[in-house]
Amino acid sequence: MFKQGQQLRSSNSSDEVVSANGVYKLGFYHPGSYLSIWYRNIEKNPEVIWLGNRYPIPDPSAVFTLDFDGKLKIISKKGQLIVLNPMQNVNSGNNVTATATLMDSGNFVLNEVLANGIVGKVLWQSFDYPINTLLPGMKLGKNFETGQSWTLSSWLSWLVLTPGAFRLGVDPGGTNQLVLWKREDVYWTSGVWKNGSFQNAPELTRRADLFDFSFVSNEEEKYFSYKARNSSIVSRLEVNFWGQIVQYVLAKDGTSWENTTLNGTGCFYMSNISDILLDERSGFGFYLESRFTKDKLRRGRKGQDYELFSFADIIAATDNFSLANKLGEGGFGPVYKGKLADGQEIAVKRLARHSGQGLEEFMNEITLIAELQHTNLVSLLGCCTHAEEKMLVYEYMPNKSLDFFLFDPIRKKILDWEKRVNIIEGIAQGLLYLHKYSRLRIIHRDLKASNILLDEDMNPKISDFGMARIFGRNELTANTERVVGTYGYMSPEYAMNGIFSVKSDVYSFGVLLLEIASGKKNTTGTLTLIELAWDLWKKEESIDLVDESVDRSYPEEEFTKCVHIGLLCVQEHATDRPTMSDVISMLSNDVRSLPQPKQPAYCHSGKSAGSPSSGTDWISRSASINNVTITVLEPR
Repeated sequence: MFKQGQQLRSSNSSDEVVSANGVYKLGFYHPGSYLSIWYRNIEKNPEVIWLGNRYPIPDPSAVFTLDFDGKLKIISKKGQLIVLNPMQNVNSGNNVTATATLMDSGNFVLNEVLANGIVGKVLWQSFDYPINTLLPGMKLGKNFETGQSWTLSSWLSWLVLTPGAFRLGVDPGGTNQLVLWKREDVYWTSGVWKNGSFQNAPELTRRADLFDFSFVSNEEEKYFSYKARNSSIVSRLEVNFWGQIVQYVLAKDGTSWENTTLNGTGCFYMSNISDILLDERSGFGFYLESRFTKDKLRRGRKGQDYELFSFADIIAATDNFSLANKLGEGGFGPVYKGKLADGQEIAVKRLARHSGQGLEEFMNEITLIAELQHTNLVSLLGCCTHAEEKMLVYEYMPNKSLDFFLFDPIRKKILDWEKRVNIIEGIAQGLLYLHKYSRLRIIHRDLKASNILLDEDMNPKISDFGMARIFGRNELTANTERVVGTYGYMSPEYAMNGIFSVKSDVYSFGVLLLEIASGKKNTTGTLTLIELAWDLWKKEESIDLVDESVDRSYPEEEFTKCVHIGLLCVQEHATDRPTMSDVISMLSNDVRSLPQPKQPAYCHSGKSAGSPSSGTDWISRSASINNVTITVLEPR
């Protein structure tokens, strides 16, 4: 029971309210950003089933409390205030005696307490404000008298608990069926409720031995609901970020609750427009197989088709991952060229078991890149999972990656100055889209030559979003305990302290720009490329940095400008670096209008106290401070 004046602190993970049956708990989650309800004894993969705030609260001192005015509040010292029940109906004046209880059903209920101490009417309940989960006893539909609507909204991803693209509710047009919307478009319908099931989705109600399903439709309300027949069964129905309707079943084993196979049928049921089945050999609901290889998930009018490939299709396309089709290999695993039955060429990224990338990066890339569309971003065609295999399927880039040409003494001659400028400008435009113009604000965090793919016309496309992170529109910086990326491209504040922002990507772009202009790797030689470029720029001899393989007809002023912009991007302090909007403006302006760069990080001369004296020292030092995941990729 949660009493008036009591507080739950986001800074203390032990501050929690627990249901009497011990199944559910209420507290701050992820970590301390969301007021949440989740299963208490499933700590390996905790499943959040309700949120009090749909967007994270970046304040470790936030508290949740029940005030003496009867209001449930999330209070932040940074000025944020969220009232869960602003319109509650009470009979008394300013002071309201109330109590809140986390019920055995998972419902967090606020009750008025009468003068004689008896618990009175319900003032507010979490079941009326579902997120992505329908628990037994919850309603999915609408109350016509009060206007209360009960719908489920997907999360943006399993890592990002903000609202996503999909929403499930009853048909507002009057038919007794469920409708799944992707944004404003109808994505799937269940068919009309008849004889205890939905005509087009009998999977939703096929376990009548475990659950009682009902659809109520009268003048007062219309809703779908279900309840478990056995108290030893815990279940939830979820709309996930794929747009799938999934039912999870947990069975009690002693004092804990675990995902359990029921009668050999698997513990998840799902139905959507593509008739996709869960791979029942998995414990995760993310391993998917398509019943028909050409079934696709529609991504709305403005989106692209996104396919779930069968493992058999991938085997056939790549000739069983033959060595002849291997394009390259990096820390994540090998990449293979393939050709589908319809003749379309693809590139298959096969995540190795020993890879630092796992389910998190796999799902992260699928979720992010599916929402991003730009001519300078690689297109993800789909994915394939099979047992422990995880594969991503991309459009095939016939010219592989930038480093395949840039750092090869023979192939680099193909990159004349005009092509290099086009590549620089294309990368800049792609980054600007990620930072400013996409629906999501994305920090890539692993920009480098091997992650720039080249199409048949040598146009660049940024790839590999496994390390990328979403930023809020008002969020300037973030901090992580797990530093991921590639040495030589990481900004100093990120490598040393785990702090990243759009300026981290700007730093990586600056390194990449210098590499494209010079044809040299940043980490090759006694001096890093940044140090060499800085020394030559101070001597006004930047032209000596030019790649000898470039035809001498290149405009010297334009080359010098590129070096100048590169040095502005790799300045030690993030606040000194330009934004990508600034960079694109600089690329089109006269060099004389550019500001003077300050000394970059990691330079021998004039180093600040405590800073490393060389690139090698910096690598050793940063590796000792952070848990660094190093990615060193070969050509794709």
